[in-house]
Amino acid sequence: MTNRLFLVLIAALTLGPAGLAQTNEDFVTSFNDCKKIQKAADRLQCFDGLEPAGNRNISQGSNKSEQEQDFGAQQIKARKRAAETASGSDSLTAEILEAGKNRAGQYFFIFKNSQVWRQLPSDDGRVRIPKSLDGVKVTIKRKSLGSHKLYLNGRSIKVKRIK
Repeated sequence: MTNRLFLVLIAALTLGPAGLAQTNEDFVTSFNDCKKIQKAADRLQCFDGLEPAGNRNISQGSNKSEQEQDFGAQQIKARKRAAETASGSDSLTAEILEAGKNRAGQYFFIFKNSQVWRQLPSDDGRVRIPKSLDGVKVTIKRKSLGSHKLYLNGRSIKVKRIK
């Protein structure tokens, strides 16, 4: 048994990967023989010898070209997203369905269009919420760096969309 593994290892080193993996049966036999090798370094070397040399060069080359093509692309994608966002509307006017304060004392707003907005924890502004919300509309404007301000009855607070 040990002699057979030794022969497989010698064959892998002398014949090269192409000599071992000529047929599917040879490959399966060689693969099973590699699994039986006890020493990790020898087992790894045996497995490395199973891949045909042509495949190894192709796979490494394609990964390298993909990496080269993706290099710096994150910045382009970020600019594209920013341009798409900027091309949209800079404000939203919506009718309030429900409004109030949460346990942390921050205002929240649920609009008839199903959007939910909440005051930012860092904002200490106050707005006056009317008792009757029938027909009450607010305006939310986009500000710099992606922030938003909600305007209601002449007052404003910084908000973030939750839903």
